[in-house]
Amino acid sequence: MSVKEVEATAKRRLLCIAREAIRTHLTTGEFLVHPPEDGKLGDVHATFVTLRNRTTRDLRGCRGEYRATRPLAQAVVHTAVAAATDDPRFPTLTIDELSQTHIEISVLTPMIPITPSGIEIGRHGLLLTNGGATGLFLPQVPVEQEWSVDDYLRWLCRKAALPDDAWSRNGAELFAFETDMWEEELA
Repeated sequence: MSVKEVEATAKRRLLCIAREAIRTHLTTGEFLVHPPEDGKLGDVHATFVTLRNRTTRDLRGCRGEYRATRPLAQAVVHTAVAAATDDPRFPTLTIDELSQTHIEISVLTPMIPITPSGIEIGRHGLLLTNGGATGLFLPQVPVEQEWSVDDYLRWLCRKAALPDDAWSRNGAELFAFETDMWEEELA
């Protein structure tokens, strides 16, 4: 499993697109219309956008799509707006907060089935599905939280609003993915 690396120029462009998409949506209520892209920006990828407070680094929003359905530039527009306006853990970002918001973009590899023995902390993001419930963590989350694999699985179940051992029950499916993650430079 590997991530097709997005080149540095495209990464900077996508960060600008994410910021402008949020600004546009917060000021007009519209989605940034982005012209079709060539190369990597036109490839279809699953993406997540994470927003943090630039000073404290506290999480301010994170949303994404784990299924690749749109070209990368369009996916970033939609997930950036969703991170700013549709994370149920936080109120909608205000235009005044935007200048103090730090943006991270993650591009996901396709999902592959995995067992707990194959999980590598810091390398694998996880998706758990069981019935209609889902829980997902990006690879950096268990590193930031200093979780073991057992902790990772327990919190993944809780995120899906399932019992702590739901990952091991009949009907549960556990998938791993990797990411190519980049972020704005901190001033």
